[in-house]
Amino acid sequence: MKAHLHWLVVALLAMPLAHAAESAVEPQLPEVGLNIARTQGGWINLVVENNRLVATFFNAERKPVPPDVARIAARIVYPAREDRHVVLNPEGDALVSPPKVRPPHVFRVFLRLLVEGENETPETYSVLYPGS
Repeated sequence: MKAHLHWLVVALLAMPLAHAAESAVEPQLPEVGLNIARTQGGWINLVVENNRLVATFFNAERKPVPPDVARIAARIVYPAREDRHVVLNPEGDALVSPPKVRPPHVFRVFLRLLVEGENETPETYSVLYPGS
């Protein structure tokens, strides 16, 4: 009985320490792909997976959030071949293009974030993928 009581006390004392360690870990943006800081706050992670552009969204605290735009129009400019135009549409918690992004995956991409029903100038970004 004393052994069980001893382990119970140890477990109860360890719980606040474990919680403090969890809260001290700051959320990180993904290390793969390209992290783009948004003008109104937050981040977009852009990565090529299976020849598709995938955009996931993060808030200012770097926690994943659902996309706040309906879709993204992207123009991919390769150094030595003709441009590609793709549209990223919702798929789960990300916006994803059709598999039209051919290797090598080194290009400039122009992004226009489109909000359904708004006629204002969309949010735009121009970045080098995979970054430099």
